[in-house]
Amino acid sequence: PSQTEQNFDAACKWPPPIGAESNPRQSYGVRAISLFMAALNLPMLEELIPEGQRRRSDESITELPVVAFSHFYPQPDLYYGYSGLAKVMGSTKLQDQVFALRPDVHVFGHSHLDVDRRIGNTRYVQYALGYPKDRWGDRDPKLVWEKT
Repeated sequence: PSQTEQNFDAACKWPPPIGAESNPRQSYGVRAISLFMAALNLPMLEELIPEGQRRRSDESITELPVVAFSHFYPQPDLYYGYSGLAKVMGSTKLQDQVFALRPDVHVFGHSHLDVDRRIGNTRYVQYALGYPKDRWGDRDPKLVWEKT
């Protein structure tokens, strides 16, 4: 791995089950991070998706619009930035969860790149505000869902 890849999440300090004991700030190549984050979604997914089903039912889709959120990229193929970071942009576990949830919109972040793309019936949106020094520009909020 390059120096950039090794230090990408240097500001994070991961709990012992995730990070290496010798260096809790090391996140490069640690698959446990995406598994840990995905596990946080399970209680809500279990509430929305009946037991024995792999996806939200067609009936619940017409009754209840869903806007889902994640910090991380929900699909690797949505990332179009620096190729050296492509392998850490997107979680197949999160992708599976979004597929099962079938949201109308999924809002995400992480890369500081704008994305507004429809895959199937889900609109994927990232409206990058930039780094802290960039956030106070003249960028207006982005409407991602409007009740019809």
